[in-house]
Amino acid sequence: MENKTKILIVDDDTMNLFVFEDIFISEPQFICEYVDTGEKALKTLPEFRPDIVLLDIMMPGINGYEVCQKIRKEPRYQFIKIIMVSGKGMLEERLKGYEEGADDYLVKPFDKDELLAKINVFKRLKRVEEIESNQSNLLALLSHETKTPMSGIMGAVELLMAEDFSDDHMQMLNIVHTSAEQLLNFIEKITMYYRLSQGQIMEMQCVNLLTLVENVIDDLQQPLSEKKLKVTWHNRQDCRIHVDFYYVQVAVKHIFDNAIKYSPNNGEIDISVIIEPDICKVCISDQGPGIPLDYQANLFEPFGIQDIRHHHKGLGLSLATSLLIFQVHHGNISFKSVPGEGATFCLQLPVYKN
Repeated sequence: MENKTKILIVDDDTMNLFVFEDIFISEPQFICEYVDTGEKALKTLPEFRPDIVLLDIMMPGINGYEVCQKIRKEPRYQFIKIIMVSGKGMLEERLKGYEEGADDYLVKPFDKDELLAKINVFKRLKRVEEIESNQSNLLALLSHETKTPMSGIMGAVELLMAEDFSDDHMQMLNIVHTSAEQLLNFIEKITMYYRLSQGQIMEMQCVNLLTLVENVIDDLQQPLSEKKLKVTWHNRQDCRIHVDFYYVQVAVKHIFDNAIKYSPNNGEIDISVIIEPDICKVCISDQGPGIPLDYQANLFEPFGIQDIRHHHKGLGLSLATSLLIFQVHHGNISFKSVPGEGATFCLQLPVYKN
């Protein structure tokens, strides 16, 4: 059964309350509460917990602006949508309503269909905001509650691996350690994505993009050597950027790591540096199989189906996190890929001119 939308109507004019009641009596999807003062509205909020408040402005005692202001100061009411309904429709009055925290403004006399349309819009918006908030809280909880136990598992396995066990037992310990390491890396990606989506960065500094990419390549020397891959630079030149070094390095590493994974043994990875008046761009090209066409449209979507079914292929959260890192630095990541002909990822950031 669909949850009904709860609406609190606040108006000191009895005739206006009758008008609202006449509208909503034929709308069974709504549960309505009617009060005639701002004080009663504030007392009704904790128990009724409305989804939407239809709020008159000119009332004796606490007026609509003050009620709106008090609601917005309470974190527990952060998702309540407030539509101010008033006979005063001047721009100055509407702007004051928005400044106090109103989501919309409806001028009396209003059209019934317009009112219901606005209510349905804000009902959907409130639901989306609640879902996004729950997702963020879940990610934060998951990151916090699982990271420490996983680190403990890895530490214990590493101690066991230092002992003298049979080859079969060592192989099993290696499997446990590798699996725990992969899970811990995934948890760290979730944590990073959550922090980025909440704006919890940054420690900005001026760095050389070329140096940053070179550091990533140095960190990945082992997998490069194992596959005997050659890294070839084109137009190698310095470019100053103003970024959080750690986050951007993580993003570049995700992209370069994917290039290594997809490259054939004895292949080549090309790095091109393009500097425009306002943009630094680094393009990383591999000779792998390319990206399937049915993945390309949603390649940067976090927690996509392809990420669940093909997480071993490096799709999903790594690329979503990388793109988010560049976007919060006012940059972007784009790609070109033809199946069977490899892929090229271009990472761009603003030139630092200060």
